[in-house]
Amino acid sequence: MSRKSARVTGLILGLMLLPGCTLFWVGAGAGGGVGTYAYVTGELKREYHASLNRTWAATVQALKALELRVEETQKDQLGGKIEARRGDGEAVKVALEPTAHDRTLVKIRVGFFGDRGASERIGKAIETRL
Repeated sequence: MSRKSARVTGLILGLMLLPGCTLFWVGAGAGGGVGTYAYVTGELKREYHASLNRTWAATVQALKALELRVEETQKDQLGGKIEARRGDGEAVKVALEPTAHDRTLVKIRVGFFGDRGASERIGKAIETRL
């Protein structure tokens, strides 16, 4: 196990022992969008004010611009999933779900334990392309 993985595991286990501890981080993005990072799942959740099709196109463009290798895509009117890889081989998973006509929820997870910073960079890259 790498040092980073061990630290994250220790942090998660330590937080789970605290009664009433919340394991979410909420913050505002530059464009006024709000993202929620769940440390338990290692996933960033963010809703964009754009249709599924527009958000899908922006997501694919963002991943390619960040030099992530898109390996698998799956999309229909109920949502979509994208699996990609970083240069170091770490997995990147993005799920999109329409929440309304002009809104889409995007869930981003980088690596096995999650990487908040990398997930936020992907989220910002998507926002920039919308």
